[in-house]
Amino acid sequence: MVLRTSLLAIGVVATVVLGATAASMLQPGGLEFSEVPVPASRAEQHRVVVSSSIKWRGEALEASFNTLFRTGDRFGELPFGQLVDVQGRGLTRPDGSPHLCNTLDGASLIEAHGEVFSLVHGECRPGVMQLSRLAQDARSGLLTPDWSRPVDFASVRGGDVFCGASVSPWGTHLAGEEYDANARLAGFEAKGDDTAESYARLAAYNGPDGAPRPPYWTGWTHEVAITSAAGATEVHKRFALGRFSHELARVMPDRRTVYLSDDTSAGGFFLFLADRADDLSSGTLYGARWEQRAAGQGALSWISLGHADESMVQAALSEGVGFDDLFTAADPAPECPAGLQSVRTNLGHECLAVHAGKGPLASRLETRRFAALQGVTTEWHKAEGIALDPQRKRLYLALARVKRAALKAHARYDLGGPDHMHLEPNPCGVVLGLDVVPEARDSSGAPIDSEWVVGAAEIVVAGAPKAYEGALAANTCDLERIAGPDNLEFIPGADVLVVAEDAKGHQNNALWAIDITTGESTRVMTVPLVGEVAGLNWIPDLGGFGYLTVSVQDPFSDWDDPDWDRRTDVDPRSWTGYIGPFPPFEAAR
Repeated sequence: MVLRTSLLAIGVVATVVLGATAASMLQPGGLEFSEVPVPASRAEQHRVVVSSSIKWRGEALEASFNTLFRTGDRFGELPFGQLVDVQGRGLTRPDGSPHLCNTLDGASLIEAHGEVFSLVHGECRPGVMQLSRLAQDARSGLLTPDWSRPVDFASVRGGDVFCGASVSPWGTHLAGEEYDANARLAGFEAKGDDTAESYARLAAYNGPDGAPRPPYWTGWTHEVAITSAAGATEVHKRFALGRFSHELARVMPDRRTVYLSDDTSAGGFFLFLADRADDLSSGTLYGARWEQRAAGQGALSWISLGHADESMVQAALSEGVGFDDLFTAADPAPECPAGLQSVRTNLGHECLAVHAGKGPLASRLETRRFAALQGVTTEWHKAEGIALDPQRKRLYLALARVKRAALKAHARYDLGGPDHMHLEPNPCGVVLGLDVVPEARDSSGAPIDSEWVVGAAEIVVAGAPKAYEGALAANTCDLERIAGPDNLEFIPGADVLVVAEDAKGHQNNALWAIDITTGESTRVMTVPLVGEVAGLNWIPDLGGFGYLTVSVQDPFSDWDDPDWDRRTDVDPRSWTGYIGPFPPFEAAR
């Protein structure tokens, strides 16, 4: 039997508490949340707590946090979030129990073929994504799962560590693979970001005797389309968008311009311009070059990385192309050999040259390295969520922390490459506001055929370090400001920027609603110890209701209590649900 429930109904086990007592803040756009206090007691730190009161233009809404799924729930043959192999068979742990992905992240709600579906994926290896059909109550807007099953990724040789998600304007789910293997190396060393054991699980996707996936098959944005009322799906690795540590792909209202964040320690920031609306199979890729202006401000110019069609990349992958087919490479000793160019990315200080005629392919298979060779800034640190205010034509980009290459003249992380970014260090992170410029051109002077090209950037929201004592001593960032901004969303019509945290700066991560007209912040949700707030997507009008999807990822995963797994008052399973239902704010305005 499928039950519709809010987290309040789950009881004592790491549940939600509705009923925060702090004062409300009225958003000028009309959306009002009561403030959630900072968890103080151990009991409060074990719970999900959400605003007790949500109002629209002074009238109370029935909106709250409603659970859709928890890791291990059963809505079909397999538990929700179980890893599967290429045949769709559930993978198990050494003790025979289901191998569940407890890092639920990107979530979407999509109306397709007269039905309501959700797609939820997790940051696991191999990648797992759940397709579920939902029933929507026509009067209340509440959503209830009917059934759920894993999405079949066999046609694209599987996925790996899916992170952020967005919903395209044409109703598809876009999922970024967070890690791109270092194809210059070999074997498990090529991966460089995790253990051999986790990559053995990636090989297990292909069966008991499966071979490891070649490095160039990881590090892509995936597009999943629902093609029938029965929930058939079509999956594509969108090779034309480039390969790097994809956090999020955010499509602009023209349905052609796409911004792409690179979630790594010394990465880039990219713009893709599709040849045709609603079609990501071919187009031109650009990389941003940062020019430092005043403190916390910069100007962006865009360097073309060339045009590509994904069929070109697909053909090269089928032929087994490798790093040495694209580049001549050497390590600096300490200078680069003649004919090779010095670059610095998250993969370190390298000396590179692209083989003649291989530029188009290198731009997609080795996007970050190729971009660095062209003069693109590869100093962005932990670029995460992207949100858009379409009325003001302002983009928002989260930097979870400001450190390393993003600072001025860093002795290690600017070594061998440029030093474009001169931001002040901030271990608690910032959100940048980036404004559209008219009649944009690339660095060569060629026009960029888009009205959604950003060119000016400034820090608009920032965390701040702060020392606490006593019960709050584990917090190293100001509890009244953001810390570790990750997922972002914007609610048009309400003028609210939503910021989700993933950091150790706050012992209990939070979800914030920020009034962009005043800059005031309201803490609207806190989650159990060290759990990440993730999975944000604003769904403006689904059957006449609005929804903000939210995931609570991996609670209690790094807690200092050695007995946490034997306690009866904690439940370490992930959540995915939504805050809502809301009125469709755009229509109301």
